[in-house]
Amino acid sequence: MSRLAPCCLAVLLLTVVPPAPAQDTPAPIQAPMRVSAGVIAGLLETKVAPIYPPEAKAAKVQGAVVMHAIIGKTGLIEELVVISGPEMLRSSALDAVREWTYKPYRLNGNPVEVDTIITVNYSLNQSEPSDGVHGGVMGGVATGTPPLAPASSPSSRIRVSPGVMAGLIDTKKTPVYPEDAKAAHITGAVVLSGVVDTHGKVTDLNVVDGPEMLRQAAIDAVSQWTYKPYVLNGKPVEVITTMTVHFMLLD
Repeated sequence: MSRLAPCCLAVLLLTVVPPAPAQDTPAPIQAPMRVSAGVIAGLLETKVAPIYPPEAKAAKVQGAVVMHAIIGKTGLIEELVVISGPEMLRSSALDAVREWTYKPYRLNGNPVEVDTIITVNYSLNQSEPSDGVHGGVMGGVATGTPPLAPASSPSSRIRVSPGVMAGLIDTKKTPVYPEDAKAAHITGAVVLSGVVDTHGKVTDLNVVDGPEMLRQAAIDAVSQWTYKPYVLNGKPVEVITTMTVHFMLLD
């Protein structure tokens, strides 16, 4: 027995496996927070005015360039991709918006990355492009006084920016994503021009831009939106504005 004991002890020592060193668990990567265009517009610090391409003007090309943006913790744009818009206007919008800077968006006091949408509108009735939130002439100072509507519109109507009108929405119908558009992986933004009457109902809807397969769904939804009446000098007035409906396929 005394001769076997050392052997057994040796076997036991050989089978003891030391614990593996502890490994640090990598911190989870936090996805950018999705924030509405209207909220982000309020954090805009510097804005470079897009240049209306002369060839687009000559060809009478106008419309809205809608972009998907990732804004970093420092307020700089880190990623910018066109979702929809006339081909001749896209580079101009990208070149300008890449230079925009924002105050950092904070969550619980800490700056976070932001996932948002930025829209630049090009109209031949304006000297320069305008952004889809503030309206007015791009590069100028946005004010609370809406510019007058074009002469072709009824004199009682005024033009109001989408950002202002978004704050007056009472009821908002969610569009139904067309099944054929889903099957074809069609995404993008449909930009509509319309009139909000003195009772807050939407009329005279027209498509400004957007994928063909998504347009009717956007019209069907927006035609059911209702707003609080826009009041000017104490009286409700009819408003000309634009509405943008975004269609995105989630994984």
